[in-house]
Amino acid sequence: MANSADTFTVLAGNFKEVYGDLHNLIPDTAKLMKLIPFKTKAKIGNEFVEAVKLTHEHGITYSASDNNSGALVTLSTPIPLTLLDAKVTSSAMLLRAQIGYDAFARAEGGDKVAFKDASELVVEDLLESITKRLEVSLLYGASPTGIGQVPQNGATNSSGTITMVFSAAQWATGIWVGSENAQIDIYNVSTKINTSAAGVVVTVNPATYTVTATFAGSGDAAAIATASASEALQVYFTGSFGNEMTGLDAVMLNTGTLWNISATSYALWSANTYDCGTAALTMGKLQSAIQAAVQKGLDGDVTVLINPATWANLNTDLAALRRFVEDSTEGELGVESIKYMYSGGKMDVVAYNLVKQGEAFVFPKKGVNRIGSADIGFKLPGGDNGFLHVPDRMGYEFRLFSSQALFTPFVAKLVKLTNIVNQ
Repeated sequence: MANSADTFTVLAGNFKEVYGDLHNLIPDTAKLMKLIPFKTKAKIGNEFVEAVKLTHEHGITYSASDNNSGALVTLSTPIPLTLLDAKVTSSAMLLRAQIGYDAFARAEGGDKVAFKDASELVVEDLLESITKRLEVSLLYGASPTGIGQVPQNGATNSSGTITMVFSAAQWATGIWVGSENAQIDIYNVSTKINTSAAGVVVTVNPATYTVTATFAGSGDAAAIATASASEALQVYFTGSFGNEMTGLDAVMLNTGTLWNISATSYALWSANTYDCGTAALTMGKLQSAIQAAVQKGLDGDVTVLINPATWANLNTDLAALRRFVEDSTEGELGVESIKYMYSGGKMDVVAYNLVKQGEAFVFPKKGVNRIGSADIGFKLPGGDNGFLHVPDRMGYEFRLFSSQALFTPFVAKLVKLTNIVNQ
């Protein structure tokens, strides 16, 4: 009978043949990973550096055409363009899952089909789980409101269980469904409230925008309720605060330094926001919102990410500018994408349940990318695949790894819409 080392070698070989690195198996639900491509040539060592043009040359000399005095015109002093280095560091994510030896007992003979049968459920769920977290980070990584902001007096304590009731504007069903047992942290701006231990999500009620979580740490639940009485609080997945990538929301809301460049100093490093006036989103408001970016140079097709509830409103707003396309998935009521025209090209409006109900995001189809040392896959740093023995346990472990960041040199072409109320 083959020894355990030989068995593991066979199973590891089957793992590699069946799954590879999984780069080509992105779930259909991963909309942002498809809309925002991973640039394999933009790998990050310590940091990714790209020169960004922020101002024009200004050493222009003017002279009247009828200057016949014979005097020589003095040339203006050169004022060079401003090129600054944007510096981006990637953020790593690693997801683990374990499965007992007995589940693989029938795969020991080297049967790849048996190996797949024994591992497929775990592998597929790993991929879906880390993909969802990455998608959330692409949207709300380093967001000042986290994955949801609880309004003042929105968090109450009952024997260590915190009930959080979010506003409709701060609720995204896609973030929360399936998050039971996930660990979360509660912050007041940059101050962590649950200092003793992470909270654990117990229940999620999308109908009432309510999440309950237990906090076993000494005094954590009481501290959260006390803080909620005077301040809005922000929720983050445990360990993500300060460690995850800067997502679209944080990029569009930035007013300070982003990727080593000041938005205060350079208008081309400042995104745009549009207040919908605590009302429904209409095609007219989309047209108005995008104009701020057009004024800064936006030209070409863009993606508009909205919540599905907002989508329902737009479906009733059959404006004259709506343009149906031949592809049946993009022109019918109730489908995933509608295209509208604007002055610089097309707006591809996409419903996504990870977007909070009161918000929408506009970004160009070209020039917004994911960069880093590794897209999601089982290939670990050092070259090993993510299939290994669990020390001191009767089982194997799967590991999925990613190290990447969102980056665009066209910050001024981004638009965030706020205060959308869905009717």
